[in-house]
Amino acid sequence: MAKVTDTLYDSFVSFLKELGCERQFRNNFYSYNRCTAFCRDIWDIMCGDEYFINRAFCWEETEQGKEYWKSISESWEKRCGTPIQRV
Repeated sequence: MAKVTDTLYDSFVSFLKELGCERQFRNNFYSYNRCTAFCRDIWDIMCGDEYFINRAFCWEETEQGKEYWKSISESWEKRCGTPIQRV
């Protein structure tokens, strides 16, 4: 099971780098969660998955804003192969 988590974590970090938002994600994550690192341990504790961006921090409280992170989150969910359900 750890291997699957590691693979998903690595994919997540690569995904953020591809979109050029890794630094913004980490900064927002650190500020909102008051922690000093984002690593596999944090990923595991927070149950990293296709919905991780939704749980990582409050989008409205970021410089980038809600729509920016919504778009990133939807892209990550698609990358994971999970259909996005519209309400």
